[in-house]
Amino acid sequence: MDIEADKAAKLCSALEFQLFSDSLHPLILSFNEERIRKRIKRATELCVLWQSRMQSEQESVRQSPTASTRRRATTGYVTAELKAALFGQVLARFETRLAQMTRKTKTIPKPLGPLG
Repeated sequence: MDIEADKAAKLCSALEFQLFSDSLHPLILSFNEERIRKRIKRATELCVLWQSRMQSEQESVRQSPTASTRRRATTGYVTAELKAALFGQVLARFETRLAQMTRKTKTIPKPLGPLG
């Protein structure tokens, strides 16, 4: 399930939302290979960050002594889970675009030699 732009805007900081927006059509088509690779790196970092936050929030829920602390930790877990999923989608879009770009580069036909 793809996360919609309006939900992403509520979840993300301005820079995170810009990365999300960059991964959408038609803007993603305007980037060259180098810019796509930079965005892949950033999306990977954010994906790893939110996955680790998700794990730490799970630990907080398990170890929290009171119900109110567990509720806060659960809310943090849900947010971290959504952001991890969001940046996983962003990463997948950029990786797909990079694969398309590199496939096109490899399939350029070689010039034919003289026929005679």
